[in-house]
Amino acid sequence: MRKLSPNELRIKIAQTPKDLEQAKIADDLAFGEHHGITIEELELLFQHGIITLITIKATGQIIAQTQTLLEPIPTLPYSFDPDVAYGYGRGVLPEFQRQGLSKILAQQEELNARHAGKKELRITVRVENHSNLRARLKEGFLIFDYAPNFYGPNPEDARLILKKHLDAPREALKTFADITTVPVVFGDEHDPIAHQQIASLITNGFQGVRITKEGIIFAHIL
Repeated sequence: MRKLSPNELRIKIAQTPKDLEQAKIADDLAFGEHHGITIEELELLFQHGIITLITIKATGQIIAQTQTLLEPIPTLPYSFDPDVAYGYGRGVLPEFQRQGLSKILAQQEELNARHAGKKELRITVRVENHSNLRARLKEGFLIFDYAPNFYGPNPEDARLILKKHLDAPREALKTFADITTVPVVFGDEHDPIAHQQIASLITNGFQGVRITKEGIIFAHIL
């Protein structure tokens, strides 16, 4: 697939049922066999948040999308304060990945949250998802919580919860203590040992601050 230029792209907010249907298709292709969003979830997000789409101007094809939840929905496993927004999900079609679209989506998530008057943006990520964790930590997020049953009772339903303060620069969080690395077998398979170690560290006040090819780095932030 040829590299797209910025002039070929259009950013828009989902406004119609057709937009939601196409966003669902894009999400399914982006996540493959992993947890994908349902059309019912998209409809709820449409009512309680913002769905941002990246399309190709010439064809109108949706090639990337992100959902920003601005208020809790009782039927979904997300509870957060009024000054918090939730990055519910983000996906880029495989053939358009590694072209900077994920960075554009990240900027839109923050814009959506800021325009709604939020002070913090939160997201969830699989422990084993190296590329997503790497991108999010580079964006200024910190791993601050672990939810073993986020999507359901199965081990694969566990998620790390990350946060980013929208009014505080990353540079303000420089001083770390008790630095430790949790080895993680990154990929599609569940790594139970890593999950146990991460849960224990977070219970003891550690936060995830960096990532390497071997694992996730945790520390106390002073």
